[in-house]
Amino acid sequence: MKKIVVIGILSIFLFAKDIVYIHAFGNYPCPSGKTPGKNSKEYLIPNNTKAKVIQWNKRYIQSGGVFATTDMWKESKLKILNGPLKGKILLVPHLYIFLKK
Repeated sequence: MKKIVVIGILSIFLFAKDIVYIHAFGNYPCPSGKTPGKNSKEYLIPNNTKAKVIQWNKRYIQSGGVFATTDMWKESKLKILNGPLKGKILLVPHLYIFLKK
């Protein structure tokens, strides 16, 4: 059991550093994110902002029990690479995160 937990935790960090793009989806026209921590602040994020994944949410590496309408609001930790929020670390809902080639 300990091996499974350790592998799960390590894989969250091993798959980090992916480059992603943040943009609106469906009826949600403006992406947003918040700073981690107790006194978090929320920011609007311009469409097509580039970011590096610091930590994927565990829902991306675990199997079972997927419920899209709930899971789309789970957040992953990203470092913003361009635009007015460049350099900020934000928690961004999955709904707004896109991988591109």
